Amino acid sequence: MKLLTSFFLFVTLTAPVIAETARDDYTAKVEALRKLEGQARAVVNPSGDIVFPQIANGSLQGTIFITSIVLSNNTTDPVPVTLAFKTEFGGAMVLSLFDTPTGGFVGTASSFALTIPPAETLFLETNGLGGLVTGWGRATSFGNSTMGGVAAFQLIDAATLQFLTVVGVGASEASLAFFTPVFKDDAINSNTALAIANTSNSTAYVQIFLFENNGGADITTVTIGPQQRISLFIDQLFPIGSRFFGTAYFFRVDADDEVLGVFDVHPVVLLLSNGILSSLPVTNIIPR
Repeated sequence: MKLLTSFFLFVTLTAPVIAETARDDYTAKVEALRKLEGQARAVVNPSGDIVFPQIANGSLQGTIFITSIVLSNNTTDPVPVTLAFKTEFGGAMVLSLFDTPTGGFVGTASSFALTIPPAETLFLETNGLGGLVTGWGRATSFGNSTMGGVAAFQLIDAATLQFLTVVGVGASEASLAFFTPVFKDDAINSNTALAIANTSNSTAYVQIFLFENNGGADITTVTIGPQQRISLFIDQLFPIGSRFFGTAYFFRVDADDEVLGVFDVHPVVLLLSNGILSSLPVTNIIPR
């Protein structure tokens, strides 16, 4: 089952490198990151926006995908919010939203002006109709308000309308560098899927180090256009075999693969196993 639409246009794969070279390059990246300590220890998401790198709605291969967006206001004042959706390529992504508790129709648009009441939570969801479309979303609050957010992905059998799985993923923070466990096993139809949104108006480069538990290593760099997103399975990024256990490390870099102190990429990582979804942890690499 294909959960995430892959777009090879934005992926540049490098030739395989020997493990020693990859690990030396990784060590150099960590050392360069330490020099950005002051910036790295600043607020990770200075804009205060909430970013959801994976939004999916519609049907594919007998499965219906619905995304629920949950936004919470922890203040005693109403919080005005703009919730906007973009396609993989950064264009407007039109969705129909409903209020989950009441079933009321919120509207059909790519951008919604909402208000979160004091100390309350908005529960919104897509309608699941039409063919599968994927993209990303961003909630922007105004003033000095604070909000929290979660995106939940529901998979439903189109023939029986029975729930297959549901998984919630917290809002994605921007990071200079981060890492995640990686797993693949064809015998049980399991694979790790990655989505990264670039919230800036400039091209973003992310260098990825893949370390296998048996000592193998490889490097590649992905290119993400302004206001765009990539979504790929790990074996679309690296030529790994049918069974893999390891760790992927990601660094925000410039066009020459030098570490940058820029907070503009937001990741989410999912594990798909026999049609069952779960989220994998994304941990920021903070200089010591």
